[in-house]
Amino acid sequence: MILLTSHTSLGYKIFCGVRCISMHTNSDRTAASIRRIFMDYFIRDCNHHHVRSSPVVPFCDPTIAFVNAGMNQFKSIFTGKQEPQYQNVVNSQKCVRVGGKHNDLSIVGTDGYHHTFFEMLGNWSFGDYFKEEACELAWKLLVDVYKLPSSKLYVTYFKGDHQLGLEEDIETREIWKSLGVSSDRIVPFGIKDNFWVMGDTGPCGPCTEIHFDHKTAQNRAQFVNKGLFDLTELWNIVFIQYNKNLDGSIVVLPNKHVDTGMGFERLTAILQNKISNYDTDNFSNLINAIEKISAKTKKYKGNYGEQDWDNLDTSYRILADHSRMVTACLADGMIPEQNQKLRRILRKCFTISEDVFLKEKGLLKELTNYVVDNLGHTYPEMEKNISHVQQIIDYEEEVFKSLRNSAQRDWEKLIKEKSQLMSLDILEAPSLIPAYKALAKMEPKEISGDIAFKLYDTFGLNANIIEKLSHALNLPFDKENLQNELNKAKVKTKQLSVSDNNKILEEFIRNCLPITDDSFKYNFKKLDNMYLFEKLNAMVLKIIYHDEIVSKIGPHTFCSLLFNKTNFYSEAGGQISDRGQIHFNEGVFDVTEIENLNGYILHKGIFKSKFGSSLYTDDIGKMSIDGKHRINLMKNHTATHLLNSVLKCLKGATCQKSSKVTENFLNLDVSIYGPKLCNNDIEKVEHKINDIIQKIY
Repeated sequence: MILLTSHTSLGYKIFCGVRCISMHTNSDRTAASIRRIFMDYFIRDCNHHHVRSSPVVPFCDPTIAFVNAGMNQFKSIFTGKQEPQYQNVVNSQKCVRVGGKHNDLSIVGTDGYHHTFFEMLGNWSFGDYFKEEACELAWKLLVDVYKLPSSKLYVTYFKGDHQLGLEEDIETREIWKSLGVSSDRIVPFGIKDNFWVMGDTGPCGPCTEIHFDHKTAQNRAQFVNKGLFDLTELWNIVFIQYNKNLDGSIVVLPNKHVDTGMGFERLTAILQNKISNYDTDNFSNLINAIEKISAKTKKYKGNYGEQDWDNLDTSYRILADHSRMVTACLADGMIPEQNQKLRRILRKCFTISEDVFLKEKGLLKELTNYVVDNLGHTYPEMEKNISHVQQIIDYEEEVFKSLRNSAQRDWEKLIKEKSQLMSLDILEAPSLIPAYKALAKMEPKEISGDIAFKLYDTFGLNANIIEKLSHALNLPFDKENLQNELNKAKVKTKQLSVSDNNKILEEFIRNCLPITDDSFKYNFKKLDNMYLFEKLNAMVLKIIYHDEIVSKIGPHTFCSLLFNKTNFYSEAGGQISDRGQIHFNEGVFDVTEIENLNGYILHKGIFKSKFGSSLYTDDIGKMSIDGKHRINLMKNHTATHLLNSVLKCLKGATCQKSSKVTENFLNLDVSIYGPKLCNNDIEKVEHKINDIIQKIY
């Protein structure tokens, strides 16, 4: 299923949910009450507006595989591409962290406070309040509302960075002092811990964190940010006031924003007087359910490290955590076939279910019901799409069992020849067989960095699996060598991605050019069963010829034009772009293609002039799209949605993988989680679509 959400090409369009605000603070400490108190505080007492959590599928952000922070849906506001509907907002955002900069996957289950799926409580200010009020709001909530002892809280602030020319954030330090925080509990840190950047480039700024000590009220400031399980970060408050450019330089933004994020599960553990998040009611129903369904397995004891010698309690925690992540992702329309990290986590759940909890089938599916019981009220899409979630899980489990049985047979044959491989588990990485065969052909004396990278890149083996393979084969292997190769690959990828278009984009941004207003593409009307598309006068802002910005262009020359506004569609969502003409006093520009360059709409084509005149920057042209071409695109685009919708109604869990919409045809690539389409199904689909069209017309 594709989860259709209203959005613009510039980012998420903010939808505000309607919430019932309690009139009295609930004295209980259930997770639901803790979440409600947070929302009520900011909505009722602090004049914030509630915004729904965005899906964990990053529909408008190709730079991430999952939504991993509350700020993701507000990126376009921070970058100035979208005007906020409200200046001050609050929400609880579903987040997934299983890779990239924020990767908690390998840690999950081994400690009590890292998760693949978690909720991030956050409040934002878009150009309104800043440091002083942000700190005050956070401190009052924790100390006055939640009644946390200030003697167990620490705050950090940015100590500056001479290389980047950033001074120490003395202002924030003094704000904390004015709120009553003692100097010996205000700790400075550098770029790594207390300076936040959206990505390699983009909005950024210093941040201040609030940490909580579960153990003691005695001063342990020297242990803040040292990775102690009982002294953990609770809330991060980011002051977005700079922009980082491609060359690494940092400049001041025209508007200042506040972006905060507090781990809901960590807050719940603190308020329920638990050190481990898994001991709270966010997870207890899941752990109890695993015990109930897997009656042959020992009960959960909450052991860690050496005390959990058989990894049973770790397996409880992993399965409880992953069941939440899987439910959230599938309910939001994520497709395992298109997201291999999700598929690997699904298969890890199946393996643990069978090997540890002795359930051949259905344990994960059953756990999704308990996830919905706990989270469905806050995120109703989980309850709405639970049948879809479970249908995909059934399908993926059947596929996995088939692959597992096949891989197991092949592995048993291989270890008869190579007994030293017996220590490896083929179920942990089914691609071990082709990986080993490729390695054996090389006959290496060590697993060097480049060989390790091939095992990683070609066969999907992670560092831990490669290390186990090296031990089994008695070959030296250094993880750092693999990491160095991975870093080189990232740098190479970035260098390749810095194309001429990126250079043009950087120049647009440096010159503070406004992004193109393309809202006029929606300006058309229907008259006597005919669609009429309005023409538009627009000014040439930039002319790009051979990847260089020029002031004029001669006739019969292919180039790209940037206007202040446009009524042309750019290619998006599988639909090809508009074409048409732009008429100038001295000639015509034939538009053959439209490209959206981060909000800057480039019109590509050839300028034609009978009198040999040139086209100049600041010239005014009248845009006229090819109406017949647009109408054909509209028809096929609508037909694609109809086809997708009818297939879903007929087959249940279906997931759109891709689509192609042109003026002559459409392609729709769909995964069906269940029985395949038969001729009878196709006839039903055709009949239903025709019936819908006939009812409309």
